[in-house]
Amino acid sequence: MLAYLVYASYFYIYTQPDINRNHSQVWMYINMVSYHLVITFHNMAVWFTVSLAMFQYMIMCHNVTGHRMCCLHRAILTITIIAIATIIVCIPNYLASRVVKLTDFGFNSSGYYVYNSDLVLKHSFYIVFIFWFYGVFMKLVPCVMLSFLSAMVILAMYKASKQRLRLLEQTRSPDRDVNHLYNRTSWMLVFVVLFTVITEMPNGILAMLRGLNDIVYQEVYDNLGVVMDLIMLLNSVVNFVIYCSMSQQFRDTFKNIFAVKARCGKVYTVRKSDRTS
Repeated sequence: MLAYLVYASYFYIYTQPDINRNHSQVWMYINMVSYHLVITFHNMAVWFTVSLAMFQYMIMCHNVTGHRMCCLHRAILTITIIAIATIIVCIPNYLASRVVKLTDFGFNSSGYYVYNSDLVLKHSFYIVFIFWFYGVFMKLVPCVMLSFLSAMVILAMYKASKQRLRLLEQTRSPDRDVNHLYNRTSWMLVFVVLFTVITEMPNGILAMLRGLNDIVYQEVYDNLGVVMDLIMLLNSVVNFVIYCSMSQQFRDTFKNIFAVKARCGKVYTVRKSDRTS
């Protein structure tokens, strides 16, 4: 969502999303690219969350097979496939807009603006297809999958918790701590998945309705656009808070990353000073 800062800084701090503001061609291209980056990376994140839920489901509901299948190699492979597939799937969205000079379309303003591409203008169904495709396939389908997988994981956690409580009555205290940590991590992943469903489902429904009726876009979708952007930003922030607050391993890894970078910076500085001396 960092790419959204470019769009928001320009249109809501420096100027306004008004066609009569004489926007420069360069800024319109920058904002169009940042918009496509936001859409692409956001869709990647949604399907990353689906893969996270599937890995969690495999481990919780198919313990033996899950621990064998859900390895680091398959995680990296899954991330790579999702990243490449998302870029390919988003190509129709890239082709739907372009930067135009307003005077070429009869406007009095001499500036530039992001407008529908020739493909959209020639084929009226194209923009409807985009809203339906991204509303259903990139929003609603992942939400349905996440809801189903979360329900299965919660049910498996409930059954496993009851079984562990019976076993832990006869075991030593350290095992109880391990059980608490295991449940804490599992609930953390469930919260991440469910919060994604809560934030993505309304956007998907509105996008699908936009494909059915232009009035929905004019009266509802266009007016709620900023709210939807804020909800997506909130999802990104809350995920990080959930990870940091509920996972000691995540906090340790996060600190170690910066510690390694700091050590590398110090080593580089020392070596540079040695070469200078």
